[in-house]
Amino acid sequence: MPKTSNRVIPIHPHKHVYKIVLLLCLFFIKNAYGFDISITRAELGFGIIPEYNRSFYYSWDIMTTGSVEFNKNFILGSGVSMGQVEDIFDINTYINAEYGFPFFRPYVPMVLKIAYIYNGLPEYETHIHTLLPTFSFKWRYFGGSIGSTLRFTTFDKNPAIFEPIIAYSAYLNFYNTDDAVIGIGLSNYDDFNAANLGSYSFNLNNRIRITNLISLSNVVEIAMSGNVGHIVSVYGISYGGMIIFKW
Repeated sequence: MPKTSNRVIPIHPHKHVYKIVLLLCLFFIKNAYGFDISITRAELGFGIIPEYNRSFYYSWDIMTTGSVEFNKNFILGSGVSMGQVEDIFDINTYINAEYGFPFFRPYVPMVLKIAYIYNGLPEYETHIHTLLPTFSFKWRYFGGSIGSTLRFTTFDKNPAIFEPIIAYSAYLNFYNTDDAVIGIGLSNYDDFNAANLGSYSFNLNNRIRITNLISLSNVVEIAMSGNVGHIVSVYGISYGGMIIFKW
């Protein structure tokens, strides 16, 4: 497994990442649409994630997520989750911007996405700031993404430790209609977390539309570590249930 570098950088990344994401959002909107912008879709979700993990046994999180789509090509999303790892309070947030290139659709659905993720354990004064750009191909039944996790970790007000890590994901949908989606996926990151190269998860997921406004999402995720050259082990399992409102 390739080693990641641990360079100490005396900066405070949280003061800059929001500006970077917002500037990129404005760049995409201005160059793609000028100021002729219309909202084509909006979503708001509420969910809960209980998890069992060999490292810290039981944990849980409650989360709220939302996204707004503009002109069917540009999406802004954000979310907050709070919970408890054993007896320690944790908080996670993210903000992301996604641009779907309009040319070559639907045959080559290329997507560029940039996200900022914050993970914090206030009791231990541990803060992780991650900038995550990815490039994806999203077909109806399968797809994947590749990118780079640019992670800054601070412990007890010490200078940030910088770690660049490869980010990847892939999915396969067995069934995909307007009413339901059923599939599997493999990834070392999600909206709220970005893991190491050899720390990834396999998931079984579905999303079912109840009404035109309401959908239910269920994800069973198995956390794994290791690769072909090492022993692959399962160290955790979680369930994510969410109710999603769509306009």
